[in-house]
Amino acid sequence: MKLTSTLVLLLPLILASFSASLAAEEIPEKNGFSFDVSGDIHGGIAYIDNNTEDTYYPVQLRLQAELNYDDNLSLTGRINTVKAIDLEQSDDDNFMVDRLFFSWRNILLDHLALSFGRLPTMGNNSPAQIRVGLDRPESDLLAFTDIIMDGASLGYELRQENWIEQLTFYGASQYDYGYEGGDEVSLLEDSDIYGINLTARNKKYSTFIFQAVAIKDIYNLPEDIVFVNPLEFVIWENDNTMYNPLDPSMNLILDRANLGNIYHTAIAFQAGNNDLSYFLALGWSRTDGKNFDEMGTGLLTSWWDEPEEKDGYSFYTGLRYDFKDSRIKLGLEFNYGTENWIAFTAPDQFEISKLATRGYAGEVFTIYELPSDAQGINLEKAFVRLGCQYLHYEYTGSGYWLGKPQDIDELKNDPLYAQFYVPVDHEQRLYLTADLYF
Repeated sequence: MKLTSTLVLLLPLILASFSASLAAEEIPEKNGFSFDVSGDIHGGIAYIDNNTEDTYYPVQLRLQAELNYDDNLSLTGRINTVKAIDLEQSDDDNFMVDRLFFSWRNILLDHLALSFGRLPTMGNNSPAQIRVGLDRPESDLLAFTDIIMDGASLGYELRQENWIEQLTFYGASQYDYGYEGGDEVSLLEDSDIYGINLTARNKKYSTFIFQAVAIKDIYNLPEDIVFVNPLEFVIWENDNTMYNPLDPSMNLILDRANLGNIYHTAIAFQAGNNDLSYFLALGWSRTDGKNFDEMGTGLLTSWWDEPEEKDGYSFYTGLRYDFKDSRIKLGLEFNYGTENWIAFTAPDQFEISKLATRGYAGEVFTIYELPSDAQGINLEKAFVRLGCQYLHYEYTGSGYWLGKPQDIDELKNDPLYAQFYVPVDHEQRLYLTADLYF
C-alpha cells in the first residue's frame, strides 16, 4: 500500500481517537515563517569478530529540512545515506528517506497536534541517546522499537510547573525500510502498526516512558527481497518441469506470507544530574502466530509447527558520567534478552543491534567532546567516540521473528545441527567514530 492511500485510510481512524504527543523537552516558540536545515556526519572504523573477522570503514550523512509556515504548521523531511567500505569484500551503501511528515499543532485544542507522513520514529531513541553523547533523543519511540512508521499520530501535550507530559497515539502501515519497491502489486495484507506512547519529563532530568505497540499481519519477507525457496529448488533439480514462470505455484521463489501479530510493551526510567545519567528499561514482546510460509516457518516456529503465542522479555540499563571541567564522558551499558525476545532494532554499519540479543550484551565507551566552534565553524555538537561491545548469544535468531530459537550450546554439541545452523555464540566489536552535528 502506498503512503498516500495509507494516510487516506488511517486519518479518519486517528482523528476519531483522542490522543497526544509530548516532547523530550520544551519546544521553542517559532515566530512566523522559517526554513531551517540541520544534519549530522559520522565516520569511523569498526572491527568485528563473530567467528570471522572483518573491518569496516562506515560513513553516514543525514540532512534534515524543516519548513515552518507559522507557529502551527510545519513540514519536515530527512534523508539518510550510509556507505560501509569493506576492504576485504564489496562496498555496501544505503539511501533512504527516514522521515517526511506534516504537523498541524493547536488543532481544536491548545497543545493538540496532528502529524502524518513518514513519522519521526527512527533514530537514537530514548534512552539510547546517552551512549552517543546527545542531550535528548532524536525520535519519539523507545530504543526497543527503532522502526519506520508511515501513517499518522495525534497527540496532546500537558505542561505543568515542573513536568511536561505527552501522550501520543500512532496508526501506521508496513514495516519496510527505505522506499516500498517493486513493480508487482502484492496480494498480501499490509502490516499495520498501532501504538501509544506516554512520556513525562521534569526539569530535573527525570524521564518516565510507557509504550505499547501492535504490529498486525506481519510478513516473512519485505516486498523488495526475493530469494529461491531451497525446498522447491531441490525438487526442480530432479525435475526441470517444476519451473513455470507463468504459474505462481511453480515459481521456485519463497513467496511472501502473513504470519500473525506481534505485540510489544516497554517502560523506561531515566534520571541523573549535570554529571551523571542513568536509566533502566524493561521490555515484553508477545508473538501471536497465525500461519507459516512455504518452508513451514512462522513466528518463532519452524518446520510447520503449530503456530502459538510466545512471550519474550528483556532489560536494558546503563549510565554515563561526564567529568567536571573536562570534555571526557565515560559510560557502561548492559542488556539481556530471553529465548523468545523480539526487538525491532535494525543493525547498521556503525553498531550491532545489541538490544535484540537473545542472551546478554555489554558495552563500555568513552566520548571526547570537541570544541564546537573550532576553526571558525559553528557546530551544535562534535564528538570522538571509542567503544567496545560484546554480545553472548544463548539462542539463535536474535533480531528476527522467523523460526524457532535454538539453544546455541545444544547446536554446538550436535554436528548435524551445527552444520545446518552455523551457530554464532558471541560477537564483539571495537569502534572509533567522529560525530558532527550542525
